[in-house]
Amino acid sequence: MDNKPIIFFQTDSSLNDQEFFGLIFQNLRNYAIILLDPDGYIVSWNPGAELIKGYKKEEVLHNHFSILYTEKDIKDNKPNNNLRQAIVNGMHEVETLWSRKDGTKFYANVSLNSLINPKGELRGFSMIVKDITKLWETNDKSNYSNDFLKSIRKQSTSEIIKINKVLQEEVNRREGVEN
Repeated sequence: MDNKPIIFFQTDSSLNDQEFFGLIFQNLRNYAIILLDPDGYIVSWNPGAELIKGYKKEEVLHNHFSILYTEKDIKDNKPNNNLRQAIVNGMHEVETLWSRKDGTKFYANVSLNSLINPKGELRGFSMIVKDITKLWETNDKSNYSNDFLKSIRKQSTSEIIKINKVLQEEVNRREGVEN
């Protein structure tokens, strides 16, 4: 029997940090990873972003990231407010309704992080987006079920009160007849 330890994960020592993180960036498909310059313009767009939002990299690069928001959010100045929050707090995270290029809506967890270099200078932002529609739908169904059960309980309680009242009246009537 071989007593050598089992190695589950080993980094390729020939990869430098930039190559290693580049591979993560390119191969992470269930998260949109979007890099913004300090003014909020898109400078990098991973394949996960293309899958989630539906835009090809060429369609979004060098555009202000507000193009990713709904018209209502833009009207409410959410993109700029979110950037300000990320600058002030180091990050801003929100669950919100977003839309894809084709107009379909989806629920997203959006994390906007300020990227500060060792000198304390703002170098840009990372935006990480996860489609959480299935989670929201599950919660909505659960809430619907809870609301439905509450309404049944309320209706049942109301019916029990009515029946109890009728029974009490019948008991009172019978006691009156006996006396």
